[in-house]
Amino acid sequence: MAPPGALPASQQKSNRVGGWLPQNPKLLISWLRDLVAEVNKHKRDASISSLFLSEPVQQLKELIESTAELRMLASGMFDEVPDRAPYNEDPIGNKQIKSYHEMLEMFDFVMNNKAPSWKKLEYDAGLIGFPFNAILDWPMATASGYAFFLKPEVNSKLKHILNTWKSEVLMTSKSQHVITTGEDGWLSQDSLMSIENDTNLTGQELTFQQIFQCDPQGDPKHWGFKSWDDFFTRKFKDIDQIRPVAFPGQPEWIANSCESKPFALQSNAQEYDSFWLKGQAYSVNEMLHGHKFAEQFVGGTVYQAFLSATSYHRWSSPVSGKVVHTEVVDGTYFSEPTTKGFTSSEGPDPASPNRVQSYISHIATRAIFFIEAPKPIGLMAAMYIGMADVSSCEILQKFNTKCLPANVEKGEEIGLFHHGGSTHCLLFRQGVNLAFVTGAIPAAIAVLVQLRVCLPSSLKVIDRTQSSYNHHVMQMHDLEDNRGKSAAEDATSEPPFLSLDGTAESKPRANPLHAIAWMTVNTLATVFTNKAIFLEPRWKQSQLTFAFIHFLMTWFLLFILSRSPFGIFVPRRAPRLHLIPLGTAMCFNVILPNLSLAYSTVTFYQIARILLTPTVAIMNFLLYGSSLPRGATLSLIPACVGVGLVTYFDSIPVDDHAIKTTSRLGIIFAFTGIFASSLYTVWIAGYHRKLNMNSMQLLYLQAPMACFFLLFFIPLVDDFPSAMYVPTRLSTRVLVIVSTVFASLVNLSQFYIVAQTGPVSSTVVGHVKTCTIVGLGWAMSGRAVSDKSAVGVVIAVAGITS
Repeated sequence: MAPPGALPASQQKSNRVGGWLPQNPKLLISWLRDLVAEVNKHKRDASISSLFLSEPVQQLKELIESTAELRMLASGMFDEVPDRAPYNEDPIGNKQIKSYHEMLEMFDFVMNNKAPSWKKLEYDAGLIGFPFNAILDWPMATASGYAFFLKPEVNSKLKHILNTWKSEVLMTSKSQHVITTGEDGWLSQDSLMSIENDTNLTGQELTFQQIFQCDPQGDPKHWGFKSWDDFFTRKFKDIDQIRPVAFPGQPEWIANSCESKPFALQSNAQEYDSFWLKGQAYSVNEMLHGHKFAEQFVGGTVYQAFLSATSYHRWSSPVSGKVVHTEVVDGTYFSEPTTKGFTSSEGPDPASPNRVQSYISHIATRAIFFIEAPKPIGLMAAMYIGMADVSSCEILQKFNTKCLPANVEKGEEIGLFHHGGSTHCLLFRQGVNLAFVTGAIPAAIAVLVQLRVCLPSSLKVIDRTQSSYNHHVMQMHDLEDNRGKSAAEDATSEPPFLSLDGTAESKPRANPLHAIAWMTVNTLATVFTNKAIFLEPRWKQSQLTFAFIHFLMTWFLLFILSRSPFGIFVPRRAPRLHLIPLGTAMCFNVILPNLSLAYSTVTFYQIARILLTPTVAIMNFLLYGSSLPRGATLSLIPACVGVGLVTYFDSIPVDDHAIKTTSRLGIIFAFTGIFASSLYTVWIAGYHRKLNMNSMQLLYLQAPMACFFLLFFIPLVDDFPSAMYVPTRLSTRVLVIVSTVFASLVNLSQFYIVAQTGPVSSTVVGHVKTCTIVGLGWAMSGRAVSDKSAVGVVIAVAGITS
């Protein structure tokens, strides 16, 4: 059994994965009601009480009735559907199908007449891509259904039915009626828009005709597609232009093998594991059908992603190298484990087999490739799995067993799916150290990863001694040799890639102390540089302009880092409305503390910032229900008391002008700044999860937005006596430039630390710099060691360091 920490980190909200069954259950009900009506009309027209079954369906009927066990299971899977809402209404038509006899009639009619069509309702759009699956949605979720659909003899008959459907309908002109520009056709405006949205890269607006091979002029009705299967397996017009292979000559980069959305990740995959239980851990030997190479992948990594109904369904090799073995493994068609059926606390999967993609990777029909790639990857496996119905897997002739071994290039087409939902897995050996970029990480809302791309949607093999940021990726996990761990360590270890709710948790390969030290040095430089700048009256009254310059420099630095030759990260897009709160908080996070620094002493400024920790903790509790350990909570009490003492004594006026004090404005700005900074810190962590972006990607988007906000208020708030952007002294001009550089580095460091440790922990470790700043600030303030403020300083510092 795999340790708890090695369970797959998967997309949690997988209902209707891939769009093969509609989001709106009413569409399923409507579809099946229409199907039942069609069958009944056909029977009435023929003046018969039951349909004459075609040979493949008749063979299944005879098999069911050949043994008491099979007849009992076939009957039981309908009887065991609970007689309560919503199951007494059925997900697909008010329990229209009540027995296996009626199921066989539906099978026969679909096999001879139905092709998957596009459906558009007034308030919802959906697809009926699994007509057989739609008929069996509830029955296959019962205990009898589970047993029935695992029977090899049953699957043999189902295969005959589905192959007949494919050869007699889907691959012939009989299915051409759904490939039209009509309202329910796959060439309708609604369908084409969905396909274009899924296929276009960010910023692209290519039409279907520009993307795929088709002939709308020569054949305005069907656009040159001869059948449903011809449309389903359509080719790109120019794949090297539409989907160029990224880093073709660099073996350490792994290209995405299918146009797909990330579903699950698992490290330390075991040779045998309980893949049918909740959590659905991968069982390597059974996935790879017991092949002799399977033992090399024990303890390795499994990456799984699924294809949508509107996806491109051809496969490309993820690496260059030599294909040494291929095979197609026959499997089951409608099997769902009982943990996802009616015994599940969540109820049955309303779009089977969507929630069980990990499970079906062991038992469904699948094509397996073993590819020997150059170092550091070596032998890897790629597996292409039919999820349901007639989703068959075709390996291209060049890579059939008789032609092997065969050379293959990264991005070269190696096979394709025919109809049906589909998913694929990539397996890597133990010891291959992988850094998954953000785009390849499963999330609650999956994002399409385009074919043959590396950045930002691929995997990279890196040297484990080097920082993930130096390798252009957000490090998401660290593959360790877990064989040496004790059982206790395994039982308490965290998931290797993601938290159990599917949100990304960054696990840095670099030592976080380096990042903390880096931030401390830059913060020290920024604080004292800014304090010197604010001695210049023009800049003291120009806080918004000062912040604007800082943000602009931050964005410029990120722009440089995202471009060649650095390429440290790849910019991503996000809805502007989503970023407005964070951009606003970013403005106040800089402006209010700067105003506090301008009207107070460095000592008070830094001591007051200690309140960030309790404020962040309170906000996390109110917003996310998080809590701090009791010891950490108690340590905040003296810190707060110390801040109160410093606030009181540091603001008392003195006659000696050499002694610097804090004004009331400084106190007001300090505490409002603490609130703004705390909110900003908490939101950074939340936005990382919400938008599935790394630190630099998020900061790259919000910095220009913050600049834009400030432009509206600079003329209203800032006070410029004369030449408004030019300091009076050359030294001040230099300090402004130096300050912007340091502030940019602080911004980057803050995002990096929050991403690595979480908002509360990052705030606590950030106080490492406090003692240094307070000491230097005290020395500059002119106060004696015996000053009463010193008591508050000692108490506050003791609180945060205890």
